[in-house]
Amino acid sequence: MRFLALILFCALSLPAFGLSIPKGLSISDQEDVTKILGLGTSMKMATNPYPLGGYSGFEIGYDLSFINIDQLTRLGCDPGSSGCANTARSEEQEFSYGKLTVGKGLYGNVDVFFSFAPLFGAGGVSDYGGSLRWTFYEAELLPIHILILASGNRVNFRNQFSAKNVGLDLLVGINVDDISVYCGGGQIRSEGLFIGGDTGDGTVPTSNPNLDLQTNTSSVTVQRFHTVVGASLEWKTLFVAGEINRYDDSVYTVKAGLRF
Repeated sequence: MRFLALILFCALSLPAFGLSIPKGLSISDQEDVTKILGLGTSMKMATNPYPLGGYSGFEIGYDLSFINIDQLTRLGCDPGSSGCANTARSEEQEFSYGKLTVGKGLYGNVDVFFSFAPLFGAGGVSDYGGSLRWTFYEAELLPIHILILASGNRVNFRNQFSAKNVGLDLLVGINVDDISVYCGGGQIRSEGLFIGGDTGDGTVPTSNPNLDLQTNTSSVTVQRFHTVVGASLEWKTLFVAGEINRYDDSVYTVKAGLRF
Protein backbone atom coordinates (compact mmCIF):
# COMPACT_ATOMS: atom_id res chain seq x y z
CA MET A 1 0.00 0.00 0.00
CA ARG A 2 2.88 2.39 0.71
CA PHE A 3 4.28 1.81 -2.78
CA LEU A 4 0.83 2.36 -4.32
CA ALA A 5 0.53 5.64 -2.39
CA LEU A 6 3.96 6.66 -3.73
CA ILE A 7 2.83 5.97 -7.31
CA LEU A 8 -0.27 8.11 -6.83
CA PHE A 9 1.83 10.86 -5.23
CA CYS A 10 4.12 10.92 -8.27
CA ALA A 11 1.14 11.09 -10.60
CA LEU A 12 -0.21 14.09 -8.73
CA SER A 13 2.97 16.02 -7.99
CA LEU A 14 5.43 15.19 -10.80
CA PRO A 15 3.36 15.43 -14.00
CA ALA A 16 5.63 17.33 -16.38
CA PHE A 17 8.21 20.02 -16.77
CA GLY A 18 7.12 23.12 -18.66
CA LEU A 19 7.70 23.37 -22.38
CA SER A 20 6.86 26.18 -24.78
CA ILE A 21 6.48 25.67 -28.52
CA PRO A 22 8.47 28.15 -30.68
CA LYS A 23 6.47 30.61 -32.78
CA GLY A 24 6.74 31.38 -36.49
CA LEU A 25 6.77 27.73 -37.55
CA SER A 26 7.10 26.88 -41.24
CA ILE A 27 5.56 23.69 -42.67
CA SER A 28 8.85 21.80 -42.30
CA ASP A 29 9.14 23.14 -38.73
CA GLN A 30 5.67 21.78 -37.96
CA GLU A 31 6.70 18.37 -39.27
CA ASP A 32 9.77 18.45 -37.04
CA VAL A 33 7.70 19.38 -33.99
CA THR A 34 5.32 16.50 -34.74
CA LYS A 35 8.24 14.09 -35.11
CA ILE A 36 9.73 15.16 -31.79
CA LEU A 37 6.68 15.71 -29.59
CA GLY A 38 4.08 13.69 -31.47
CA LEU A 39 5.96 10.46 -32.10
CA GLY A 40 7.98 10.92 -28.93
CA THR A 41 4.90 10.99 -26.68
CA SER A 42 3.19 7.95 -28.19
CA MET A 43 2.27 5.19 -25.73
CA LYS A 44 5.04 2.98 -24.37
CA MET A 45 4.59 -0.55 -23.03
CA ALA A 46 7.45 -0.41 -20.46
CA THR A 47 6.32 -3.44 -18.48
CA ASN A 48 6.56 -7.21 -18.31
CA PRO A 49 5.61 -8.45 -21.80
CA TYR A 50 3.95 -11.59 -20.39
CA PRO A 51 0.12 -11.45 -20.22
CA LEU A 52 -1.45 -10.17 -17.02
CA GLY A 53 -3.32 -13.45 -16.56
CA GLY A 54 -6.93 -13.08 -17.57
CA TYR A 55 -9.61 -11.55 -15.38
CA SER A 56 -7.47 -11.65 -12.22
CA GLY A 57 -4.49 -9.73 -13.64
CA PHE A 58 -4.06 -6.06 -12.72
CA GLU A 59 -1.22 -3.52 -12.97
CA ILE A 60 -0.71 0.08 -11.90
CA GLY A 61 2.45 2.10 -12.46
CA TYR A 62 4.05 5.45 -13.09
CA ASP A 63 6.37 5.98 -16.05
CA LEU A 64 8.71 8.82 -16.88
CA SER A 65 9.84 9.50 -20.47
CA PHE A 66 12.80 11.59 -21.59
CA ILE A 67 12.68 13.27 -25.04
CA ASN A 68 15.55 15.08 -26.76
CA ILE A 69 14.31 18.58 -27.69
CA ASP A 70 17.61 20.12 -28.75
CA GLN A 71 16.38 20.41 -32.35
CA LEU A 72 12.99 21.74 -31.23
CA THR A 73 14.51 24.82 -29.60
CA ARG A 74 16.10 25.81 -32.94
CA LEU A 75 12.81 25.89 -34.87
CA GLY A 76 10.63 28.87 -35.69
CA CYS A 77 11.59 32.42 -36.62
CA ASP A 78 14.84 33.93 -35.39
CA PRO A 79 14.48 36.09 -32.25
CA GLY A 80 14.94 39.75 -33.07
CA SER A 81 13.98 39.42 -36.73
CA SER A 82 11.15 41.53 -38.13
CA GLY A 83 7.74 40.30 -36.99
CA CYS A 84 9.15 37.43 -34.90
CA ALA A 85 7.39 36.80 -31.59
CA ASN A 86 10.20 34.61 -30.23
CA THR A 87 12.18 36.57 -27.65
CA ALA A 88 15.02 34.07 -27.17
CA ARG A 89 16.15 30.55 -27.97
CA SER A 90 15.56 28.07 -25.17
CA GLU A 91 18.65 26.27 -23.91
CA GLU A 92 16.70 23.19 -22.83
CA GLN A 93 17.90 19.97 -24.40
CA GLU A 94 15.60 17.43 -22.78
CA PHE A 95 11.92 17.27 -21.92
CA SER A 96 10.54 14.79 -19.40
CA TYR A 97 7.02 14.02 -18.34
CA GLY A 98 5.26 11.31 -16.36
CA LYS A 99 2.11 9.28 -16.81
CA LEU A 100 -0.03 7.12 -14.57
CA THR A 101 -0.78 3.79 -16.24
CA VAL A 102 -3.35 1.14 -15.37
CA GLY A 103 -3.52 -2.33 -16.95
CA LYS A 104 -6.14 -5.08 -16.71
CA GLY A 105 -6.16 -8.62 -17.99
CA LEU A 106 -9.14 -9.54 -20.13
CA TYR A 107 -10.11 -12.91 -21.54
CA GLY A 108 -7.20 -15.27 -22.27
CA ASN A 109 -4.01 -13.52 -23.34
CA VAL A 110 -5.58 -10.13 -24.05
CA ASP A 111 -4.72 -7.12 -21.86
CA VAL A 112 -5.90 -3.52 -21.95
CA PHE A 113 -3.95 -0.49 -20.66
CA PHE A 114 -4.93 3.13 -20.02
CA SER A 115 -2.68 6.11 -19.31
CA PHE A 116 -3.25 9.63 -17.99
CA ALA A 117 -0.87 12.59 -17.70
CA PRO A 118 -1.36 14.36 -15.46
CA LEU A 119 -4.56 13.83 -13.49
CA PHE A 120 -5.31 17.50 -12.97
CA GLY A 121 -3.71 19.20 -15.98
CA ALA A 122 -0.70 20.60 -14.13
CA GLY A 123 2.47 21.50 -15.99
CA GLY A 124 0.68 22.63 -19.14
CA VAL A 125 0.74 19.12 -20.66
CA SER A 126 -2.15 16.67 -20.83
CA ASP A 127 -2.10 13.17 -22.27
CA TYR A 128 -4.56 10.31 -22.30
CA GLY A 129 -4.56 7.08 -24.25
CA GLY A 130 -5.02 3.34 -24.30
CA SER A 131 -3.55 0.19 -25.77
CA LEU A 132 -4.63 -3.38 -26.43
CA ARG A 133 -2.10 -6.21 -26.13
CA TRP A 134 -2.65 -9.71 -27.51
CA THR A 135 -0.15 -12.53 -26.95
CA PHE A 136 -0.97 -14.87 -29.81
CA TYR A 137 1.93 -17.31 -29.55
CA GLU A 138 3.73 -19.02 -26.65
CA ALA A 139 6.51 -21.56 -27.26
CA GLU A 140 6.06 -24.88 -25.46
CA LEU A 141 9.69 -25.60 -24.60
CA LEU A 142 11.14 -22.08 -24.39
CA PRO A 143 10.04 -19.00 -22.37
CA ILE A 144 9.34 -17.07 -25.57
CA HIS A 145 6.11 -15.43 -26.64
CA ILE A 146 5.04 -13.12 -29.46
CA LEU A 147 2.52 -10.33 -29.09
CA ILE A 148 0.78 -7.54 -30.98
CA LEU A 149 0.38 -4.12 -29.36
CA ALA A 150 -2.14 -1.64 -30.75
CA SER A 151 -2.10 1.79 -29.13
CA GLY A 152 -3.42 5.32 -29.42
CA ASN A 153 -3.18 8.54 -27.41
CA ARG A 154 -3.78 12.26 -27.59
CA VAL A 155 -1.39 14.83 -26.11
CA ASN A 156 -1.73 18.60 -25.71
CA PHE A 157 1.04 21.11 -24.96
CA ARG A 158 -0.29 24.35 -23.46
CA ASN A 159 -2.95 24.49 -26.24
CA GLN A 160 -0.13 25.47 -28.62
CA PHE A 161 0.30 22.02 -30.11
CA SER A 162 -1.65 18.77 -29.92
CA ALA A 163 -1.10 15.38 -31.51
CA LYS A 164 -3.09 12.21 -32.09
CA ASN A 165 -0.90 9.11 -32.23
CA VAL A 166 -1.78 5.59 -33.35
CA GLY A 167 0.62 2.67 -33.51
CA LEU A 168 0.82 -1.05 -34.20
CA ASP A 169 3.82 -3.09 -32.98
CA LEU A 170 4.97 -6.69 -33.19
CA LEU A 171 7.07 -7.71 -30.18
CA VAL A 172 8.94 -10.79 -28.97
CA GLY A 173 9.24 -11.35 -25.21
CA ILE A 174 11.43 -13.65 -23.13
CA ASN A 175 10.72 -14.34 -19.45
CA VAL A 176 13.19 -16.09 -17.14
CA ASP A 177 12.23 -16.16 -13.46
CA ASP A 178 11.68 -12.52 -12.42
CA ILE A 179 13.47 -10.99 -15.40
CA SER A 180 11.92 -10.29 -18.79
CA VAL A 181 13.23 -8.69 -21.96
CA TYR A 182 11.47 -7.79 -25.19
CA CYS A 183 12.15 -6.22 -28.55
CA GLY A 184 10.39 -5.50 -31.81
CA GLY A 185 9.06 -2.68 -33.89
CA GLY A 186 6.14 -1.34 -35.86
CA GLN A 187 4.47 1.60 -37.53
CA ILE A 188 3.39 4.76 -35.76
CA ARG A 189 1.42 7.68 -37.17
CA SER A 190 1.15 11.12 -35.59
CA GLU A 191 -1.16 13.96 -36.65
CA GLY A 192 -0.04 17.31 -35.26
CA LEU A 193 -2.32 20.33 -34.90
CA PHE A 194 -1.04 23.91 -34.48
CA ILE A 195 -2.79 27.19 -33.70
CA GLY A 196 -2.42 30.12 -36.11
CA GLY A 197 -1.19 33.55 -35.09
CA ASP A 198 1.88 35.19 -33.55
CA THR A 199 0.47 35.99 -30.12
CA GLY A 200 -1.11 33.95 -27.34
CA ASP A 201 -1.26 30.27 -28.22
CA GLY A 202 -0.46 30.90 -31.88
CA THR A 203 2.65 29.26 -33.33
CA VAL A 204 1.99 29.42 -37.09
CA PRO A 205 2.09 32.73 -39.04
CA THR A 206 -1.20 33.76 -40.62
CA SER A 207 0.62 33.87 -43.96
CA ASN A 208 1.50 30.16 -43.80
CA PRO A 209 -0.12 28.37 -46.80
CA ASN A 210 -0.94 25.34 -44.64
CA LEU A 211 -3.09 27.38 -42.26
CA ASP A 212 -6.86 26.82 -42.46
CA LEU A 213 -8.32 30.31 -42.07
CA GLN A 214 -11.74 28.98 -41.06
CA THR A 215 -10.44 26.98 -38.08
CA ASN A 216 -7.21 28.97 -37.58
CA THR A 217 -5.31 25.69 -37.36
CA SER A 218 -2.57 23.98 -39.33
CA SER A 219 -2.21 20.19 -39.38
CA VAL A 220 0.60 17.91 -40.52
CA THR A 221 0.95 14.13 -40.43
CA VAL A 222 4.11 12.06 -40.08
CA GLN A 223 4.49 8.29 -40.13
CA ARG A 224 7.52 6.27 -39.13
CA PHE A 225 8.73 2.74 -38.53
CA HIS A 226 10.21 2.53 -35.05
CA THR A 227 12.08 -0.08 -33.05
CA VAL A 228 11.77 -0.83 -29.35
CA VAL A 229 13.77 -2.76 -26.77
CA GLY A 230 12.95 -3.08 -23.10
CA ALA A 231 13.43 -5.06 -19.89
CA SER A 232 11.53 -5.60 -16.66
CA LEU A 233 12.56 -6.82 -13.21
CA GLU A 234 10.03 -8.05 -10.64
CA TRP A 235 10.21 -8.60 -6.91
CA LYS A 236 7.01 -10.06 -5.46
CA THR A 237 4.31 -7.64 -6.65
CA LEU A 238 6.74 -4.78 -7.39
CA PHE A 239 8.33 -4.19 -10.77
CA VAL A 240 10.67 -1.75 -12.47
CA ALA A 241 11.06 -1.49 -16.23
CA GLY A 242 13.04 0.42 -18.81
CA GLU A 243 12.40 0.91 -22.52
CA ILE A 244 14.10 2.58 -25.48
CA ASN A 245 12.07 3.62 -28.51
CA ARG A 246 13.94 4.66 -31.64
CA TYR A 247 12.17 7.07 -34.00
CA ASP A 248 14.30 9.74 -35.71
CA ASP A 249 15.76 10.12 -32.20
CA SER A 250 15.61 7.82 -29.18
CA VAL A 251 13.10 8.23 -26.35
CA TYR A 252 13.95 6.67 -22.98
CA THR A 253 11.28 5.52 -20.54
CA VAL A 254 11.52 4.18 -16.98
CA LYS A 255 8.61 2.82 -15.01
CA ALA A 256 7.83 1.46 -11.55
CA GLY A 257 4.64 -0.13 -10.34
CA LEU A 258 2.66 -3.00 -8.88
CA ARG A 259 1.54 -6.10 -10.74
CA PHE A 260 -0.99 -8.54 -9.26
